[in-house]
Amino acid sequence: MALPSRPNEHWSLDFVSDTFTDGRRFRVLAIVDDFPPECLYLPVC
Repeated sequence: MALPSRPNEHWSLDFVSDTFTDGRRFRVLAIVDDFPPECLYLPVC
């Protein structure tokens, strides 16, 4: 796979989840522009 050489050329998506101390879970959708690697949007699901 070729590495991106400019912004908006390649994006990555991933769900990140964790649990609060009281047992409730939450998920966050991470949307990242791979060049430069910066997180653009983190909606909590």
